[in-house]
Amino acid sequence: MYETQSLVVPIDDLPNSEYWKALEGDEQLRTFDLNASRSCHNSLDKIDQEYQEELYAIIGKQNLLAYQEEQKRRLESMQNAERQCPLSYEGLIQLEDLRNDISSKARKLFSELGIDSKKAISLQREYQEKISDAFFNTIRKSRFASVKPPTNNQTYRPPFAGWRWWYSWEKTPVERVNRPSHFRWLNHNSGELGSYTFLRVDDSDEADRSHILYRTAVRLWHRVTNTGTLRIRVRLEAVHDSYWGRIVNEPGHSSVDVEQDLQVYAQLVSPSPIVGATSFSRFYDRFHGRDVGPYRDRNRSDHSWSRSWPSGEVTVLIDEVFERGTWLYVEVGIENFNRFFANDCSVTSGQTLRYIIREVGMSSSGD
Repeated sequence: MYETQSLVVPIDDLPNSEYWKALEGDEQLRTFDLNASRSCHNSLDKIDQEYQEELYAIIGKQNLLAYQEEQKRRLESMQNAERQCPLSYEGLIQLEDLRNDISSKARKLFSELGIDSKKAISLQREYQEKISDAFFNTIRKSRFASVKPPTNNQTYRPPFAGWRWWYSWEKTPVERVNRPSHFRWLNHNSGELGSYTFLRVDDSDEADRSHILYRTAVRLWHRVTNTGTLRIRVRLEAVHDSYWGRIVNEPGHSSVDVEQDLQVYAQLVSPSPIVGATSFSRFYDRFHGRDVGPYRDRNRSDHSWSRSWPSGEVTVLIDEVFERGTWLYVEVGIENFNRFFANDCSVTSGQTLRYIIREVGMSSSGD
């Protein structure tokens, strides 16, 4: 699923030709992002198919179906027990003992079927890496630059001259994986931008996954003062920035990979988009949890987290040389990326990123 909208706002003294260039650049970005989203989904589908074929080769199709059917029956009994469990410490201990019993029987069934669990787990980890690479080769294709903050810069504050938002999501096509929830804030007059994303799966089976990428941005015009590369300083004020989640390790041969990320980015819209070369600056290190391991003891059955972050300032670089006097139309925004891969786990993963861009400073390396 891919959707986008944008607005290009001219300013005083802007030549008409520059405005039309910005409209053309806006359409080029729309086409590029749509193609990147399609490419991502096609890559993920191909990886899913290859993973299933390799899993059958390791386990055997009939063995896998037999294991999944037995696990389904046992998990249903677990869910029934949870609904009937008394709200007491003793009741929770009974449920934990039942989970341990189901997990023990699952391992025993694996052994009876002659399944090499180490090979299956190794294959899952390879699959997780391929999934991660697919994102960075498509919808998250970008470049990072470490650059000192500009000192002599032209400063821009709200209202800004336009906006843009776009998102792309996909999930395993099964009912237990919820459709991603999302919402956005975007107002170029105040500089407010951001998004909320939420993912969930209950009692995941083999290779359940879901992801959503959501970008919100404001746009502004800048005329290059001296020939050189463009440096952009962005000062953000946090209205509400938090990320949270929960992993419940269910009985079975569990594995999980959860990633939540916030990045500030800059993208040239006009005179010609540097397609696929969006410049990013990592704002904060986010949660990235992997490999909860097989369900074996009550101490590793439940993991939850909740954190929030303050305001900040970042610098990004558009590493192209622009001649003095060139009109640039630049997009500055934040990216909300949220994804998981889960096997024999229940996962919830959410992010709320709501910011106000108070100030954008632009300068040239030639200044």
